[in-house]
Amino acid sequence: MKISSLLALSAVVLASACKEIPPVIGECQTERRVIIEEFTGVRCVNCPIGSQKIEQLIEQYGEDKIIAVGIHSGYFSVPYSFSVEDFTTTKGTSLDNLLGPVTSYPAATINRKLFSAETQRPLGVSSWSGYIAGELCREPLVDLDITHVFDTASRQLNISIEIDKNINENINEKLGLTVLLTESGMVSAQLDLGGVDTFYTHKHVLRDIITDYQGLQIHDGNAVFETQTQTFSYSLPAAWQANKCEIVAFVHYKNESNKFDILQATHKKVK
Repeated sequence: MKISSLLALSAVVLASACKEIPPVIGECQTERRVIIEEFTGVRCVNCPIGSQKIEQLIEQYGEDKIIAVGIHSGYFSVPYSFSVEDFTTTKGTSLDNLLGPVTSYPAATINRKLFSAETQRPLGVSSWSGYIAGELCREPLVDLDITHVFDTASRQLNISIEIDKNINENINEKLGLTVLLTESGMVSAQLDLGGVDTFYTHKHVLRDIITDYQGLQIHDGNAVFETQTQTFSYSLPAAWQANKCEIVAFVHYKNESNKFDILQATHKKVK
């Protein structure tokens, strides 16, 4: 069902707003994976364009290389009275404040980097491809692996994350580990260029952050970085579809001199 909206009449198709930064072409054989954190909302008329672009990037590079997290935050994220789902989270709003300002939607951070040609981390759709291609060419400083057990009866999720250094030199900055959960396949209202689509399928939606939203500190920047394992337990709410949920984990600089860059990431389906 479509509900007409005057907003659609004045919307400018975001993809044509500016020239897209082309991908870097090269022979990049690294183990690097890239996190794209998209700031979006159900009342954002152009946000489905951002979601389509993310699916194109996943198809282009592979789902192992591109890890998407959809953060519903800001004034466009307030659900409609007839929405089936409310995708907003307190920690998602905190991320908006931490990585922002988000001045337009949709916008996304690429590995949480502030690129030298930019004035802010959240970037418009036209910038995503080029920066992602560049990040995929960078050797990761660390590596991490997820193992987990999910009890379908109790819905208890136990997660173990092993973190290894991937370089010979020590890392002289504070590092954090962020672990979060996303869910895909939820059908709920979304504004698009044709009005409000009440049968819109949402993907990669941030459900919760298991660690602190700024990450769990795993290295103080002084001692030698050692291989370590971090464990977490989480009870999946009954309303979530476990077979469409993913565990996402990444190591990043921990707010040292306003740096949040992600060094490496991984993800795994809950079941």
